[in-house]
Amino acid sequence: MRSTNRHGSLYDAFLLDGKKRISAEEYVDLATCHADEIISAEFILPRIGSDSFGEFEVELRTPTYEVSLG
Repeated sequence: MRSTNRHGSLYDAFLLDGKKRISAEEYVDLATCHADEIISAEFILPRIGSDSFGEFEVELRTPTYEVSLG
């Protein structure tokens, strides 16, 4: 879905299929505040040589929208 806000800027909104990848910090926040929303979570290892800790792929009960300002 592509739309415009009241200031005239364009943005895209995407309906996620229930799965999203989030950082470890975001996962801790989600698991603490909304544990009942998590169906499953899988740790995704970081790429060798990256400075990342890795990510979590989380499947949520409620579909969510993600907005990209463009």
